[in-house]
Amino acid sequence: MRPAAAREPFDHPGWVFEPKLDGVRAIAYVAHGVCELVSREGRVLRRWPDLTAAVAGLPVDDAILDGEIACFGTDGRTDLKALLLGRDTPGFAAFDLIWLDGEDWRPYPLTERKTRLAALLQRSAIRYVDHVRGYGVDFHRAACRHDLEGIVGKWADARYEPDGRVTTWVTIGNPQYTGMPDRTAFVERSLSGRPKPARATLQIEPRSIGIPRKHAVSFGG
Repeated sequence: MRPAAAREPFDHPGWVFEPKLDGVRAIAYVAHGVCELVSREGRVLRRWPDLTAAVAGLPVDDAILDGEIACFGTDGRTDLKALLLGRDTPGFAAFDLIWLDGEDWRPYPLTERKTRLAALLQRSAIRYVDHVRGYGVDFHRAACRHDLEGIVGKWADARYEPDGRVTTWVTIGNPQYTGMPDRTAFVERSLSGRPKPARATLQIEPRSIGIPRKHAVSFGG
């Protein structure tokens, strides 16, 4: 699920807004104490074994979470260069729940998924990405003031769409952001290598959740 880009921030009671984290987007597959973090290009990310082990401690039988690998400063800001150059210890911040203990959560509205996710992460090593509802203009202004990369707006009732770019999620960037202007190329160089599919650590029948490639969620687009 990849968001479209919006030119301007907006207010709407049917939308929620989250901070845009400057890290590496990843899907976390967790099952019985085993975890794999998979990039949006389909690579299994093995360069952060301590983080993978921490996420594996989530108290579930099996789960699939959508989120971001990032290095967080004391002020809550994220630093992509610190992450990719190994200058700091990364964390995993989850903003969506796809699957939990044998149940497909994609058809549920976003706000229901996030409520369940917040409860799940209360006593875990995974950060929860919170949101505000309705006030995108003020939230974007605050994000720019604190030099964040931007914000992400999401339709509160949207189901989770595993493939392709969608309009129910939109990014609104910070035009004055002082982070890495060449971030895309830098990330590609840092995570270079042939894409590798996730191993079958989750015993989920793909037909039951409509995922074409076994145990995979594609970002598409």
